Amino acid sequence: ILNNKVVSLRNDCAAYAPLQKNIEFHKLIAKWVMVCALAHTYAHFMSVYEYPDIYRDNLMYSPWITGGLIWLAMFIIYTSAVDVVRRASYKLFWNNHHWFILFFGGLLVHGWVYWAWFLLPSLLYCSE
Repeated sequence: ILNNKVVSLRNDCAAYAPLQKNIEFHKLIAKWVMVCALAHTYAHFMSVYEYPDIYRDNLMYSPWITGGLIWLAMFIIYTSAVDVVRRASYKLFWNNHHWFILFFGGLLVHGWVYWAWFLLPSLLYCSE
């Protein structure tokens, strides 16, 4: 969870985010990702309802396939991250959290400009 980076940023950003409690911050970000993913998926369904020809002609199935893979990864990660499951089987929690590879890979091909949002976090992760 980028412990070294969190320690170095602790004093600068403590007023804005609970960086000194990195697991709590990680859970907060995960909840925000879930809310945004639900809103994004809802928007896709509403767009298909309003403009079915545009989806059929331009996007076809790609957002549904990549979006489904992203949701699958989120489901597996989130269900094993519940405190009861994590405490009962930490190995299951740890192994299922490696579905982040499918999650981020799906995001890279799901959105045309996601690579720009992915660049900095991935560099931080790799540098850790």
